[in-house]
Amino acid sequence: MRGSGKVAENEARAKALLDRAESLLGPSSTQEHEGFLFGKYSVADVVLTSLLATLLTFDCDPLQGRPNLAKVSGKDARACTLVGG
Repeated sequence: MRGSGKVAENEARAKALLDRAESLLGPSSTQEHEGFLFGKYSVADVVLTSLLATLLTFDCDPLQGRPNLAKVSGKDARACTLVGG
């Protein structure tokens, strides 16, 4: 993600996607929609989980300022920075 000439574009796209997921995971008018992107567990939730894992692996901090994403990922946003060895 950071090695190509499209760093700014890729970071902006990832941020927009994560911000949209954060808003979809927020409080809804019905309880049945809470916890999943589109009401029920779907392939979108699977892809989001994979994206979050990838961004965490590369220390891109996708949960910072996104409490709904942190909640569904089972992570504390403050404890998600990977430490290199």
